[in-house]
Amino acid sequence: LHLLLTTIVAQEYEIYDESSSYFVYNKFDNSIFVKPQGQFSLIVHYDIDAGAQSPSNMGIFLPAIYNRVNQCIYQKQDDMILKFIWRDLDSGVEKEVYRIDYGMGNEKVLNGESPFSISPDDKYLFYWSGWALDIEDSTIIVSDSNYTICGYDRDYSWKNDTTIVYPSCNGTISEYNIVTTEITEIVRMQLESEDLILNLDYNSEYDVIAFSTGKNRIIPKIFLYYYQIDETFEIFTDSSSYWDELREIRWSPDYERLVFTIYSFVNNPPAMHFFDIKNMKLRNFRNMTRYAIDIQWFSNDTLAYVAQANIYGFDVIGAITNIVENESKSVKKINLSVYPNPFNSDITIEYELFQSDDVNLVIYNLLGQKVATLVNTQQAQGAYEVKFDASKLTSGIYFYTLTAGDFVQTKKMMLLK
Repeated sequence: LHLLLTTIVAQEYEIYDESSSYFVYNKFDNSIFVKPQGQFSLIVHYDIDAGAQSPSNMGIFLPAIYNRVNQCIYQKQDDMILKFIWRDLDSGVEKEVYRIDYGMGNEKVLNGESPFSISPDDKYLFYWSGWALDIEDSTIIVSDSNYTICGYDRDYSWKNDTTIVYPSCNGTISEYNIVTTEITEIVRMQLESEDLILNLDYNSEYDVIAFSTGKNRIIPKIFLYYYQIDETFEIFTDSSSYWDELREIRWSPDYERLVFTIYSFVNNPPAMHFFDIKNMKLRNFRNMTRYAIDIQWFSNDTLAYVAQANIYGFDVIGAITNIVENESKSVKKINLSVYPNPFNSDITIEYELFQSDDVNLVIYNLLGQKVATLVNTQQAQGAYEVKFDASKLTSGIYFYTLTAGDFVQTKKMMLLK
């Protein structure tokens, strides 16, 4: 597998300078709910545009923001009673939708620090421990006894309105339907001793699960699992240190970029990595001055994270634009495209040379094996079009690599029959 690797200077700016532990972003009004440091510190609401903060009156636990409307569910604990409160964030109107008595045999209910989120259709609230709340009907759905979530942070991701994907134990990833409580194993990895599947995130646009493996802090790896072809392949390995830790792994809202961070416990500086799934390009931001945790995308262009107890924003597009401009000054530009993509038999690869050069155009499969050589000759400046007949190949992910002198570019194409 050929990936284009680029190192980029980070573009970081401060959003919130108070002492913070975690936060959640509200896209509807460009604000954040912040959990200040301290076990019993009350949640703060911060308006990013106005630069003003105010008490949220939500207690000490971060709310779960709805996906389609400016509403949320938050928790309020009174002695042995855990209340779930619905709030309209525009009007401030709220009502209790459910309460749990810890003394009534609710062993599946953990404390309020447990991560919970709302389904894409805003109907269910789900806890990583396996139980769900039907918000509309105010009923609890308790998971099957076979449900056990593993991983570094007990990470899970919504696949659709009723199903999550999560790292089950023994190197597997499973689907869990929170309504039927049905469990289906999806991925089984042959991991080294003591390795775990650490984190994951589902990409609905490409029908892909991105996940990481490792021994908590030792040599983390990143993989992509494609549902359509039932194949897994590696896109990143960090072998620079035996004491590097990988935490969050998150897709952008448009599902085109995957972000993950590496923190070294020795001498390597913190690094943030971005993987462009459309162009199969990995970009590395190695000039980070802080270790980023709790990464959240604000938009397709920007994200935010907690670092050294403050909250920072990161201009992804600005940083990428800078490096592209620098690359264009020193690298010969070649326009390269393919259509249709995905394709079912024939595909056309187009490219334009801005000077005469030795050109090599090769097709590879998912294992990095050469499938075909389409061009291997010297070509003059100009535009070219190459047809490729894939009728004898099986469905799956393939890569085409164009080499022209010292210029190399690899892109992905998907064959669906």
